[in-house]
Amino acid sequence: MNPILRRRLLRACAALPLAAWLPQPASAQPYDLDVPPPAPPQAAAIETLLAGAQAAGGIQDGHSAHRLYVFYDPNCPYCHRLYDDLRPYVARGAVQVEWITVGYLAPSSLTKAAAILQARDPLAALRRNERDYAAPGAGHGGGGIGPATTVTPATRARLQRNQQMLRAIHALGVPLAVWRGRDGEARMMFGEIPRKQLRELVALLA
Repeated sequence: MNPILRRRLLRACAALPLAAWLPQPASAQPYDLDVPPPAPPQAAAIETLLAGAQAAGGIQDGHSAHRLYVFYDPNCPYCHRLYDDLRPYVARGAVQVEWITVGYLAPSSLTKAAAILQARDPLAALRRNERDYAAPGAGHGGGGIGPATTVTPATRARLQRNQQMLRAIHALGVPLAVWRGRDGEARMMFGEIPRKQLRELVALLA
């Protein structure tokens, strides 16, 4: 990804905490923060995204009847913050998070994503990535896991399928959380999730 576009992506994630959408994939054109984003996807598109997330075989984190599906990149600072903020809910069984891996935000994202997915214990690898996370800067930082030396065709295809789900709804970036509420509706939230909203979100999971 072009470095200028990547910086704009990260700034956009910070500036748009709930949802932001592009008329075409983020990799296709820079995002102009002076132009209002298009309307969010319709309910049918969110239902399709939720169905895809459920079928994606995410990394299971915790045990609960209440499921939250989160698309994340190993180098994403907002994904890392969400991971940390979810710890108490996962620990007490309030939510089971299914982490759906993508790898495109930084040059090392693909190989770090592969290192997680190809590990003997992907959850342990994900936890190591977040435990050793360092704030990006000066061309280094991000997820703490070492990059994979090879990316198998199966892993590459899996990452492409996961990213395609985001492209299908023209999502700007990650984290992107999708879930079914107690009212039966599929819902989603993009970008940084403030702790108060996260608490409300978990309380309303089906």
